[in-house]
Amino acid sequence: MKYILSAFLLLFAASSLCAAQTDAPTLFQKPTVSRTHIVFVYAGDLWIVPREGGCDYKVENGRYRFAKIYNGENWNPQLRAPLTQPGVNVKAGDYLLAVNGREIRATDNVYQFFESTANKQVVIKVGPNPDGTGSREVTVVPIPNEGGLRNLAWIEGNRRKVGELSGGKLAYVYLPDTVFGSYCDSFVRPIIHL
Repeated sequence: MKYILSAFLLLFAASSLCAAQTDAPTLFQKPTVSRTHIVFVYAGDLWIVPREGGCDYKVENGRYRFAKIYNGENWNPQLRAPLTQPGVNVKAGDYLLAVNGREIRATDNVYQFFESTANKQVVIKVGPNPDGTGSREVTVVPIPNEGGLRNLAWIEGNRRKVGELSGGKLAYVYLPDTVFGSYCDSFVRPIIHL
């Protein structure tokens, strides 16, 4: 009984210390969620993340800034990543300054600039500075839904994490669905018949 009480007190003290750290970055308890995107503050920065599709933007200096760009598999038409196509060279940290010649600011709805542009060439102006110095124009071909790119990034992140944590001794296997008559049968059937 004495050990249980000691463990409980230790756990309570540790949780109190964690709660007392006010300088730790926190996520809003209730981020703003719309039909197309989620807006939240993390570590003092305003983030705008599409619910489905799109790269992740961060609002800085009155502009949209690319926070994360999904790589995809550009040889696969279903997982083509517009911002990583040859010659595009857009990278995380670049600012999105204009779309098809129209300047874009943080007060604008960034998604309106890309409405009805899927599979069509779009010229975007990007650069390392919010004032446009050092900017360049590149042509991209947006895709209708980047949910597959996000899923691939999640799968690859899991694969890397399992490899790192196990020192390369374990593998991560992703099954896109696990109902009978699907990919799951390819793995389960051989095991059942052993």
